[in-house]
Amino acid sequence: MAFRGLPQTNVRAAQRSPDSDDDSPVFKKPKLPVKPFRLLDLPILIREKAMRLIAPIDLFDLSLCSRRMTKYVKSLRLEAEQHKIIMTKHQIMISVNFPGREVIWWDFKPFHARRIANQIRRIGNVVFTQSERVSDGTLNTGEFYCQYADYEKGVAAVSEQFQKIFPGPKSIIINPFSFPELKTLFSHEHMQSLNNLDICGFEQPSIKMMEEIFGKVTLKERLSIKPVTEGDYVIQQAFQVQSFLELRCAYWMSREHLLQINCRVVEIYDNKFISEDIEAFAAKWKEDTSKQWEKFLFRWDSGRPFCFYNLDAEAWDETKRESHFIYKTNQETRRIDCSDGFDMEREDGLLATFVLEQRDEHQFLHFLVFKERFPEKKRIAELPSKLAPFYTQLEKINREYHDNVALERLLCNRNLNHEEFSETYQVWKNMFLEQGRVNTQGQLLRQEVFEKMRAIIEA
Repeated sequence: MAFRGLPQTNVRAAQRSPDSDDDSPVFKKPKLPVKPFRLLDLPILIREKAMRLIAPIDLFDLSLCSRRMTKYVKSLRLEAEQHKIIMTKHQIMISVNFPGREVIWWDFKPFHARRIANQIRRIGNVVFTQSERVSDGTLNTGEFYCQYADYEKGVAAVSEQFQKIFPGPKSIIINPFSFPELKTLFSHEHMQSLNNLDICGFEQPSIKMMEEIFGKVTLKERLSIKPVTEGDYVIQQAFQVQSFLELRCAYWMSREHLLQINCRVVEIYDNKFISEDIEAFAAKWKEDTSKQWEKFLFRWDSGRPFCFYNLDAEAWDETKRESHFIYKTNQETRRIDCSDGFDMEREDGLLATFVLEQRDEHQFLHFLVFKERFPEKKRIAELPSKLAPFYTQLEKINREYHDNVALERLLCNRNLNHEEFSETYQVWKNMFLEQGRVNTQGQLLRQEVFEKMRAIIEA
């Protein structure tokens, strides 16, 4: 049957079922040739704008194509927030963090078993014949895994390429006993200028190991050495760091060395200082306003007396500072009781104190600078304004849910001071824990707000 006015080919098209297997030429779409996108042929400004839209992990892979491509990626001047290298017995990896962009990981020792990696990547003069790339959009990360036996050589090559195209501060955490070729690692120029260096482990590094690590390295912000070190080896980098210094063993450190430190926060455990050394330290701080020392800790076993012989120091005066020094760690807010401290003032207005603290079996000597003399008083004065939005939330919850008990109504009272709130909240929480009852919707909402308020009060 023919359809009048239509060509016969179109008739067949009209009659053909969508699911038909008819492969007549009439129904075949012409295949267009696939042309590669020639990124490098774009004008410079357009090419750079296009490349800035590419994820960092893709830029890294592109940089491995050729020296020319490395040059183009480098010209983007995409800076990393931090390069972090971890080299321990069970973990060997490099991470590169960017502000607002995905993290890149290169793992030499993945925790989880992976399928056989067969991708080949050449970085410098190192060829990784067993590598694999995995991306996780949910976690906003891109990862490389590889099998490469020469860890020191591999880490140096990968980190150098990362640093070349994504310049930024470098941090290393390393257990030297797990890596016999430290000299190879630290012989690379890019490994000789670091922001942070953490040496971990329990075994004592030899003089040879110390020289291989510290022979050419300069540090800027942080140095932490957990294991005991050779008593005669002077670690010059201890005088370079500015933010944090931790020495498990500092028997090598003399009074002159102590006065050379330019770091704000220092923890020195095993040491041979005596009261006269600490007195010289205090005198140096008092006369030299350029010293930015803020918080020092010395392990001071109870067998060593501590007193000042020639330096004027005063007992705590509650009109000049609070009784406790408050500071924050990564895990918590700590308060050191300084009511028995020895205080001194500097001409620029700063006040510092020395105080002994007993922790378990050890005694510690603290040197603490009160940049804010009444921080707790100031914090408490600011609490009403910080808590006001939460009381507004509670009022809204109470209008919608009428299931509050007496203690909850008390906690919703704006006139409670911070101590009364904390005590009442603890009683209310214990009461429900003991009863084991299921909270109502309103109580769950209030509990969430109460928790946030308590966190602000106890910060």
